[in-house]
Amino acid sequence: MMSFTAVEQPEVVIWNPMAMSKVPLKLQTILRRYNSDARVDRAQFLTNITIRGLRYTTSTKGFGNSCALLGLPSSDIKVPAVIDSIFKIQASVDTVEIVLAVRRYKALRNPCNGSSRFQAIGASIWSSELGELEIVKPGSVDSHYASLSFETAGLGAVIAVISLSRVSPPVQADDDSDMLDITIALNHLDL
Repeated sequence: MMSFTAVEQPEVVIWNPMAMSKVPLKLQTILRRYNSDARVDRAQFLTNITIRGLRYTTSTKGFGNSCALLGLPSSDIKVPAVIDSIFKIQASVDTVEIVLAVRRYKALRNPCNGSSRFQAIGASIWSSELGELEIVKPGSVDSHYASLSFETAGLGAVIAVISLSRVSPPVQADDDSDMLDITIALNHLDL
């Protein structure tokens, strides 16, 4: 079986003073919390970024490509978020940094009510409410995700999220064949 390894080329971040735009006041406040030394009144706004060979966009450019799973620093949990803005900031006099403004989906108030039912297929359940805007580095992005919004009697409006990572096999192989048996996993959910 043939396998391929992607080699990430470091992107050279160039600051172009002619491409700067004014940063909205709310975003300036969030940027100051992220880096108090950064120049936050002007930035170079981008519509897309490539991270580990995958293209991510802002939600206004294309919603599907703005769906990003974010890794938490001290956990294996991946949190679904929507990319609001992608921009370059002048982090210091001689440093330019690309950052993302994202909104994470909120965790369920009582996660044991529904999340465990979906683990068989590698999905997680989140509130359909988005949190406040926050700044993250591109290295926090793990993969794209697919989602399905629905409503349940016990949880209300929620979204089911599944990673679209190429290296995350969420379903076990069927004993009788080489095919993945998603049907059995779905039948055990009692939806």
